[in-house]
Amino acid sequence: MWIHQHWADIQRGLQQGYYCPLPVKRVEIPKPNGGIRLLGIPSVHDRVIQQAITQVLQPLIDPDFSDHSHGFRPNRSAHDAVKSVQKGIKDGYGYAVDIDLSKFFDKVDHDLLMNRLGKWVTDKQLLALIGKYLRAEVSVKGKLEATHCGVPQGGPLSPLLANIMLDDLDRYLESKDYRFARYADDFVISVKSLQEGERIKAEVTAYLETLKLPINTEKSQVVSRKQLCFLGFAFKGKKIVWSPKSLANFKHRIRELTGRSWGVSWIYRYEKQWRRIRTRIRKLMRLGVSKSVAISLGMSSKGYYRLAKTKAVQLALNNKWLKLQGLVSIEEQWVKFHYS
Repeated sequence: MWIHQHWADIQRGLQQGYYCPLPVKRVEIPKPNGGIRLLGIPSVHDRVIQQAITQVLQPLIDPDFSDHSHGFRPNRSAHDAVKSVQKGIKDGYGYAVDIDLSKFFDKVDHDLLMNRLGKWVTDKQLLALIGKYLRAEVSVKGKLEATHCGVPQGGPLSPLLANIMLDDLDRYLESKDYRFARYADDFVISVKSLQEGERIKAEVTAYLETLKLPINTEKSQVVSRKQLCFLGFAFKGKKIVWSPKSLANFKHRIRELTGRSWGVSWIYRYEKQWRRIRTRIRKLMRLGVSKSVAISLGMSSKGYYRLAKTKAVQLALNNKWLKLQGLVSIEEQWVKFHYS
């Protein structure tokens, strides 16, 4: 392999301080909401070097990070962040300040980041190398572009650098005794009233300006716990469920894979077993449908598919009833897979 053949030269360049990283490759990844996420993929040997740096620095720096930070850290996950928000809801925090950082990874100020990194790293040669990685040129459709700000998503070192940059935000929120959870650049602050939330949102927005991190004003808002969506999850009462956006993405993916356009087949299957009018009326009444509605549905000339889509039938043959028949809830399985 090329890296094996040239590793001695790379090692010498690293030791003597003249090594220069190769340009990173720009890759565009479509977002579920229709936007584009820009990735910067380093060369193979630059990924190896960045991974080595990360494995040395992570154990030294990570213990100093806030307990409210859950992203890209050993023995922590998105589930921990979601649990923290759920606990806040159980403790009576009925609102949340949901702040969306605008293109965080693309907007990180290099000077501010290097200044913060210097609190942990005193080796000037290592700092210089990390600075070179931050300023590495980007290859876009065969043309090289200079890099003046940002941390390229796609490099092994980037998650650690992101947490270093946002550590000041964590400390600021802790100094105010705010209840919050952060996963990378996604964070929410739990509050008890709309007015308190608006005040804190203004304060935090002003503080983020000192870090040169703009917020997305259209997406940043104070929401009730019923409206809150965090890392793909929503909160129904004190229960964790999938968010409407996650549900829409899931349905879209299922339709891509199966060609299915509507989901009443099991209701249709069970209802079709009730062929006689008397049986249909009796079964619906046992499931809680009023006598008049049950008679109306039982004597209806509509086909099984149309009846299966009526509100009364769907309320009678609900998820709870289907579960008793031995079927599983797709939502429960999705939450279990992504959360448990």
